[in-house]
Amino acid sequence: VLDLYHAGLNQPTLDRVKQFADRIELLQLADRDEPSNAEEKRLLPGQGNVDIDRWINELDVAGYNGPIELEIHGAGVEEIDYFDRLDHSYDYVHGQLPAKCKSTETPARQPNSAAQLRSRK
Repeated sequence: VLDLYHAGLNQPTLDRVKQFADRIELLQLADRDEPSNAEEKRLLPGQGNVDIDRWINELDVAGYNGPIELEIHGAGVEEIDYFDRLDHSYDYVHGQLPAKCKSTETPARQPNSAAQLRSRK
């Protein structure tokens, strides 16, 4: 498991991890604004200082083709409506995925997408 919340601001880690991209079972995606602090303050993807685009692209080139798990919880995002967090994260990650991971059309959201779940409230 490679957790970008913990490793994402460390450039030497990216250089080292690329050597083992084929062994990574899961990429956990979260953003942050500070390299180290006692409080875990995750931010929505694209709102912090982790170069998520670079991590995704370099890991793709290195051979990673496994799942991506979004970590959109914690003190930095809890005040944001859950469905808004899902919408933002879906749109951000879909925009960052390498072209080979996307179809030529924007995929329809699954039946349990944030907008559809919201309408069930």
